[in-house]
Amino acid sequence: MADALSRKGGWMQTHTGRMFWPLDPRPEDVDIEDIAHSLSQICRFTGHTRYFYSVAQHCVHVCEEVIRLLEADLRRGILLAGKTTLAEWGRGSVLHDADETYTGDMHRVLKHHPDLLAFRIAGHRCQGAIFDHFEVPALIRDHPLITGVDAAIVINEGRDLLGPHPAPWGDRNGRIPDPIPNLVIEPWSPSGAKKAFLATFERFARS
Repeated sequence: MADALSRKGGWMQTHTGRMFWPLDPRPEDVDIEDIAHSLSQICRFTGHTRYFYSVAQHCVHVCEEVIRLLEADLRRGILLAGKTTLAEWGRGSVLHDADETYTGDMHRVLKHHPDLLAFRIAGHRCQGAIFDHFEVPALIRDHPLITGVDAAIVINEGRDLLGPHPAPWGDRNGRIPDPIPNLVIEPWSPSGAKKAFLATFERFARS
């Protein structure tokens, strides 16, 4: 408890019974079981989907597409950036939204509003602690490949999970990404999403 008195802000209890300080995150407080469990029970699109669709499933789809693209590059003789490994890209992509374990999901209309800078900073720090814990290289964090796949999958998700769009969708810069080819979103149960998330993480747990 002496350590608790030195930490910034309050703490939250995680699924595994840990204490976690969202305003003072440390890598040693991160646990993959907490991440998988929490993300499997958080619904994307602030719950406005026709069926429950978890952040954990979204992360698995992003990871699968990132690895598919990188493996295709490797077959063509295109090497990975820097001295990174496929396992590091797998961890970086499946964990790209893992900060929501500790901050919750927030619609991007609010999340990227100037008045919510403190929220974005807190999320960025949580994400940094997660990446540090799982040894995701700096080069991979927020890499355009991962953010690009993430933006594209949103188009698949909106098409398959929401009702008709009242206006065209686009990213924060007004661009409308192409959807991921041949990907139809079929929602998994929370338990199924958690299992798939953990299996995906385990596949890339070691570099």
